[in-house]
Amino acid sequence: MHNNGNGNSLDLSCLYALGAMRLWSGHRPAISPQTVASKISRLNWQSFITFASASVGTVSPEALRFMLRLIIRARNNLARVRVKDGRPYEWRLK
Repeated sequence: MHNNGNGNSLDLSCLYALGAMRLWSGHRPAISPQTVASKISRLNWQSFITFASASVGTVSPEALRFMLRLIIRARNNLARVRVKDGRPYEWRLK
């Protein structure tokens, strides 16, 4: 197994990406919270987000999509306040 530098294997990133692709294509994420929990070697932001997404997506994919849309909308509104010149910017989470 490879490490992504923050204590968790790349499996978490792959599980998150797989679940996200399924979610946005209109399906359930199909990633069980138990599978995510078994891959967590250390609790951090990535493992928390992946576990929470899998848990909510298992119960209600519609609720997860709604929450993610709200987060994206809030991010865009914050950016609209900060970015005044209208040029494109590259999004990078740090």
